[in-house]
Amino acid sequence: MPVTSPDASVFPTAEEASRKVEDWQAFAEQGNFDADVHIVDPHAHYTMLDSLERSVILRSQYLRQAGDSTSFGPEKYAMIQELKMMPMTPAWVYNLVAGFQGKEDLANRKIIGCLCEVYRVLLGVIEGLELLKRLQKSKDMYSMLLERLDGTVAELVPIRRETLITFKEGLEVSISVALRLESTDLGGMRNALMECLLPLLESVLAPFGDLARTSDITDLGKTLGVCRVSVYMLDLGLVLYAGSHASTFDTLDADQHIQSMDFELESGTYFICNKRPLACLDGFLDAKSVWVFQVGDSRAAIPRVASDRRKLSILTTIDVLADVWGPVWAEARPAHTHGEKQRIRKYHVSKGCIWRDRAGNASEILGAVKCHWYNWAQDYARRVSSLFTDAADMYLDDKLLIGTDLEPNTECQYTLQEHQATYGHIMRPLGPKPSTWRLDGATAALQFTAPKVIAFQIQGNVKKVPETTIKQFLIDKWGLEPERANPGCLNSHFGVEISHCSGNARRVPLKAILQMNPIQELLERQIPGWGMTDWGLAFRRAMSNGSKNAIFKFWKDYVDARPLVGQLVQSVLDVLDDTGQYEKGLRAGFLYCGSELCIHINERNNEWAGLLKDSYLMATYAIVNDVCLEYRRPDDTTAICNDEARYTVLQTQIGLRKDDELKERLKIVPNTQTFKSVDDSPGLRILLVPEMPLKRAFLGNYNLAIGKELVDRSGNPFERFEKVSIRASGKSFGGMAYPRARASLAAQAMLVDSESVAAQEGLTQLELEKILKEQNLSMYGIGTWHF
Repeated sequence: MPVTSPDASVFPTAEEASRKVEDWQAFAEQGNFDADVHIVDPHAHYTMLDSLERSVILRSQYLRQAGDSTSFGPEKYAMIQELKMMPMTPAWVYNLVAGFQGKEDLANRKIIGCLCEVYRVLLGVIEGLELLKRLQKSKDMYSMLLERLDGTVAELVPIRRETLITFKEGLEVSISVALRLESTDLGGMRNALMECLLPLLESVLAPFGDLARTSDITDLGKTLGVCRVSVYMLDLGLVLYAGSHASTFDTLDADQHIQSMDFELESGTYFICNKRPLACLDGFLDAKSVWVFQVGDSRAAIPRVASDRRKLSILTTIDVLADVWGPVWAEARPAHTHGEKQRIRKYHVSKGCIWRDRAGNASEILGAVKCHWYNWAQDYARRVSSLFTDAADMYLDDKLLIGTDLEPNTECQYTLQEHQATYGHIMRPLGPKPSTWRLDGATAALQFTAPKVIAFQIQGNVKKVPETTIKQFLIDKWGLEPERANPGCLNSHFGVEISHCSGNARRVPLKAILQMNPIQELLERQIPGWGMTDWGLAFRRAMSNGSKNAIFKFWKDYVDARPLVGQLVQSVLDVLDDTGQYEKGLRAGFLYCGSELCIHINERNNEWAGLLKDSYLMATYAIVNDVCLEYRRPDDTTAICNDEARYTVLQTQIGLRKDDELKERLKIVPNTQTFKSVDDSPGLRILLVPEMPLKRAFLGNYNLAIGKELVDRSGNPFERFEKVSIRASGKSFGGMAYPRARASLAAQAMLVDSESVAAQEGLTQLELEKILKEQNLSMYGIGTWHF
């Protein structure tokens, strides 16, 4: 296996992004792990998705014709001519197209033209699905959301490739019949076509049950109308699937905000597609509305969606849900008997999980299992509370109705005071999740067996929606299937190291976080003695190696140790999961002597903290470390190792958009902040400060460069990289509002040799800790590192 991993990029073209994704997939296949491109190279992953969605949109006949439902005529002839250029078109259709314009029989011409129109649209749908399949963003199906139960449920209906192929082959037979019989009487041709089309529509319309029931297809005209409506639904449905059913069509027109699309025929057959909010899955999709189809035999038969209409529950099987909004992880129950049907306790779905309804209420849909999606906070509260019993199991082939309503019980007398009195002993301060939760159910002596949840991944690909953060992807992958994780994420600059002394910060790779002294203590608690094992020593060497490929070589050489390494990595991801930018500033981990705490840093005088918000392109694992970071300038304004009020600095590296130059102003996306250059002093790295919102609004895009933070710092010679330092606009005391209390020499001596001093002074350990706390001592030594 080659040990050179693909280079990441920041603003790749569509071709470059597609090539990089393919390179990662080939590299991961050789190393027997998953590519996880959305984690190790998110810029390439999402650029490819944008390009893919645009390609599907440009293929859409519905959008190209702006939903024009007029009958076949001269305006449709150009579309049929395109059949000649489509590789999927059989050779005999060329002759049809060549001679079609000269037909004199208008009735026959209209029938044949309609069949050709449906055929052309269908070929575009199949071609689009093949494109998705080739880029591994779909298997042999896609899905559409259809309204059910009078607007209370939307079903994720799978459209399978074999259905489309059956439709295509049936249309080819119908066209050949129409050509062969066109010289005979019109009635004979109509009867022959009806015999071809009616059985065909029975299979094609099966997913669109409402359309099949409401459409009176008793004559050829109405039958052809149903074919047209069906194929344009299939066409638009593929477009919406490419945008995870929540597309804004920004790739079509940046100023276009479509809220509704429809298609109506003279025969009355009709569909409308509206954006609708979801019930509990609304939080899962970040409050994004989804496109839902309604069908009927007339416009009047389909009620317009009112603004106060009830939110929709989702009816689906888990494999279809995973295909659209995956990945999904099934947490399985152990089998009690051989051959027992696989029982599922819950499904992990990126930002939360799906449980079966505890109440056991009957579903409105016959045979469906009523479920609810909980975010992680709700799930944690649900599991620790003894007020509830565990929900019943589910099975992989169950049809799930996700969106159980939560109703307030106005008669409940249980108070918050009673709740605190009962469960106060298990409550803890808000902050990072304690790493010791990984030890539940296993003693330290058993840690080398790497216990884990029985879980497996459901088929699915990472799409644009929901915009799940990289943090959540990392938690899921390393917690549920570490042996398949891409170790390249340890090279990614998702870490933020904050100086305990100066308050300055810098982006660092995750492997640098794992090597810090506070984290080493954490890892030792996870698996005592791991660092002295063969695999542990090799893992340490791989992390300290400056080459980004060392970690891949370790991953190849120590396959059996992957679950154990995953346990170590997951413990760090857990404890630092709650760090990063939040509503009022920055939250950073503070680990010392077995304590796992967090410290809140106000963003008011540390505005660079706004850049550290988690997103689908970047993650932040922030930790206060025993290092003194300094950025010395001639004007003595930036924070150094003293107690003066000065400006703190964040050092990071960005990649610039093509043809952009960093001169005066910079915007780092997806963050909304803009920054302006402080000066152009020679010999100094680029220093920026946040720009005032009013000035930003006044200047607009004038002299504004666009950049993204780099995930991979290995460098690409074909792209523009800049190392920049973002300086705060206000002064602080090492990032804090007041000066730090410095330790006396005697107290420092106590810190260095606490046990001997405690013995000499007759102090207990608790008394010693109290003294140190009162003096507000720094718990770490100081080693200076200059920016």
